[in-house]
Amino acid sequence: MFLLLVDKPKGITSRQVCEIVKNKLNAKKAGHSGTLDSNATGLLIVCLDKAVKAMPFFENLDKTYVGIMHMHKDFELDALEKITSKFVGEIIQKPPVKSRVKRVERKRTIHYFKILERNGKDVRFETKVQAGTYIRKLVDDIGKFLGGAHLKELRRIRIGDFDVENSCIIEKINKGCLIEMEKSIQHVKKVYVKNEFLPKIINGSPIFSDWISKTDDFEKGEKLAIFSSKLIGIGVALVSSKETNKNIKIIKTDRIF
Repeated sequence: MFLLLVDKPKGITSRQVCEIVKNKLNAKKAGHSGTLDSNATGLLIVCLDKAVKAMPFFENLDKTYVGIMHMHKDFELDALEKITSKFVGEIIQKPPVKSRVKRVERKRTIHYFKILERNGKDVRFETKVQAGTYIRKLVDDIGKFLGGAHLKELRRIRIGDFDVENSCIIEKINKGCLIEMEKSIQHVKKVYVKNEFLPKIINGSPIFSDWISKTDDFEKGEKLAIFSSKLIGIGVALVSSKETNKNIKIIKTDRIF
């Protein structure tokens, strides 16, 4: 199973990137783990064929962006820095009108928001945010305190530990861009199961504690990578790993590759 990191150019959708990748690499399926709108550029994680089932491993990773915020009125840089500091930490955000999710308020974490430079009313910034945060809405909310603002440019530079510097541009996508799935899930907790129980697991059976040969520590509700001699699927922990000393159901198999 393979994925690749793509540097999406401006002017095409994330879905169109997947179609281009699929055609260039003769894949049957391609899917991405987090949309960038057509006017934004930067990092997309694209999974191919069976690896499409592994996209949940990447959907909830933090995202890092650089962008340009255009202020609608004259402002003092000190005043802007004070306002942006109030948007670091846990915030309440309502998705914009043009979004694919229900427009209800939800909590999101902004890890940092740094002002990099100012050029007149344009402010270049970098921010690291929780998955599902709308940067356009964040900029709009910040701007309300200083006479308005809108997002002029946006580029995603990191998804978790994946960096756009290691990505391929559309024009140069080839098989050399492919990354093995096993090498791409260092951030995911792993569970190794005994080979004799593989037929039952492949048929959808939950995993019992005595079926496991080795495991990372995990908490109830965590998504887990299930291995035998290779990656075979995704599981969801029913209990924490501290309870694995009993012969109990501890993992629900979610997807089998």
